[in-house]
Amino acid sequence: MMVPGWLPYEGFREVLGMVSGGELVEAAPPRTAEAIAAFIRRHGRVADREITVTFGLSDQAWGALEPEVLQAAGIEVEPAGNGRFLGARRPAVGTCDPTTGACSI
Repeated sequence: MMVPGWLPYEGFREVLGMVSGGELVEAAPPRTAEAIAAFIRRHGRVADREITVTFGLSDQAWGALEPEVLQAAGIEVEPAGNGRFLGARRPAVGTCDPTTGACSI
């Protein structure tokens, strides 16, 4: 079986099912704001697409849950190119002087 270098997750899921004879079954996490916030915290930084694929959400369903997720403690939005990442806010561990490059922890 030949699998291209890039494949949407749905296709990858199909390939896994085929090579395992249907024995490999993915456990879907609960589709709640709390579970999504925990997912973001666990992985540190994720894109919207990673959330919709992991949780099996349509764009509309994600749009309905998104405000509640963004209100969760420690979740922030980081713009990136033409999209964004949702990330877990991390405490500052030190400071750096941009002029000298000297850092302290």
